[in-house]
Amino acid sequence: MTEQRLTKTEFDEKKRCLESLAYSSVLLAELVLVNGLTVAAAAQQLNMSRQNAHQIMKRVGALIEGFPADWEKLELWVPPELAAEVRRRVHDALERHKMQSGQDD
Repeated sequence: MTEQRLTKTEFDEKKRCLESLAYSSVLLAELVLVNGLTVAAAAQQLNMSRQNAHQIMKRVGALIEGFPADWEKLELWVPPELAAEVRRRVHDALERHKMQSGQDD
């Protein structure tokens, strides 16, 4: 898995959205996103399983993108018209969340 690289300044600006995570999870994210380590190498350095580290990085990515911490990722097959409706509803819900939480992205 190739992670998007961030500068230290960019990462520090996004740390606010990672407040719900444990310190070790934020450290993992920094090692991967800023220092350029692979998820496996960062996991080894932090004495955590690769599987756990990959799950953490998925959550980090979602939080950085602005999704609420309690949202669930779903992957399913639906007809096109239902997919369009679901996308619209998710977009609307995310916009409401951003307005309520004061995010301006």
